[in-house]
Amino acid sequence: MICLFCSAVFVVELTFETLFHPPKLCPTCQKLSKTKPHLEVIPTRLGEIHYSVLIPSDNADKEQLNRLQPFLTESLEIALSKQNEDSIILWIDRVEFGTFQQWFPALGGYQHYQFLSLFAFDFSYYLEWI
Repeated sequence: MICLFCSAVFVVELTFETLFHPPKLCPTCQKLSKTKPHLEVIPTRLGEIHYSVLIPSDNADKEQLNRLQPFLTESLEIALSKQNEDSIILWIDRVEFGTFQQWFPALGGYQHYQFLSLFAFDFSYYLEWI
């Protein structure tokens, strides 16, 4: 079989149960599709940051990132369900995390933030800026 997401070739033992509905994802992508976002609340001076993380570590190559893209919909749906008039949704990647001190003060008028990221970042380095 060929995985629909990562195009990896994988072997499946077909039984009568799976004969007409074989798995379409390789075992790795099946495992990733069952991951639930980790939610964290970070207090700020004016409100709070709701931080949704899909993968708790920060080590992946480009191939893994491409395989994870279809599974990001759930994180976005969680953020959109918690959005209100005075909140802003931001996607945090390595570049945004590295330049946090430069862009976060420009967002001073909001009480609630929704941060989404594929991998976890440690915002304790920036507690004085929040």
